[in-house]
Amino acid sequence: MRKQKKVLIRTIALCASLALLAGSLAGCGKKPSQANKPGSEASQDAGALVFGTKSASAKSIEVTNKTSRAIAKLDLKGSEETTWTQHPAATRPWKDGEKATIYYTEPAAAAPAKAPADGDQVAVALQPQLDVQLTFEDGKTSVLHAIQLDGLTDGSFGFDATSGLAYLSYTESGQTYSTLDAEKALQAKAEAAQKTNPNKASTAEKAKVDKLMADRKAAMEKAAANRASALKKAAKKKNNDPRKVKQQGDQCIGDLLLK
Repeated sequence: MRKQKKVLIRTIALCASLALLAGSLAGCGKKPSQANKPGSEASQDAGALVFGTKSASAKSIEVTNKTSRAIAKLDLKGSEETTWTQHPAATRPWKDGEKATIYYTEPAAAAPAKAPADGDQVAVALQPQLDVQLTFEDGKTSVLHAIQLDGLTDGSFGFDATSGLAYLSYTESGQTYSTLDAEKALQAKAEAAQKTNPNKASTAEKAKVDKLMADRKAAMEKAAANRASALKKAAKKKNNDPRKVKQQGDQCIGDLLLK
């Protein structure tokens, strides 16, 4: 009887050991989940829409689709270029009201602007201008002309149903701007050129377009100059920080005591 009990105990113990060993082997053979691995794609928001691919040379900007229609495709080019050179792709259409990240490459920068009026001799380079073509799900297209994406705040693509034009809205220094008027002026210029000799487009329309473009350029220059001036003032304030002067004085006293 005692012998049978010993055999039974040993059998139970052996079964328990085998069960533990099997669990350990199963755990070792299972690859760690990537869902919570930092930096993995699975850890990011799977619903976030991205156009293009992140790279060392690419810039990115977040823009909201406010065209009241889904956008199927984006094409970009420098405003001075004649063909669409960038085609940032997405995995699905861009829904109305949805924010998307766009990776793009800017063309060569324009010549530096004049120094700010306050005497700050910081050369402010004008941002390159881009044309962006929106292709909607129904196959129709609309082009935004000579826009600047770098540093854009609260940017959105809109669509004016009356004129059939797409435009950019953004915020600069707390004020909201739109390129719709500039797009309308460009459209009027093109229509006038079609009705008359292409080499003799309406002088009034051309002047209107030139003024709108000049105003936009001046606004961008002023905003860039203000940013440069604010950065310089912040740097001066940091250098004149009394705490920094006190630390330097304490170091001098320490040096004298050591001598």
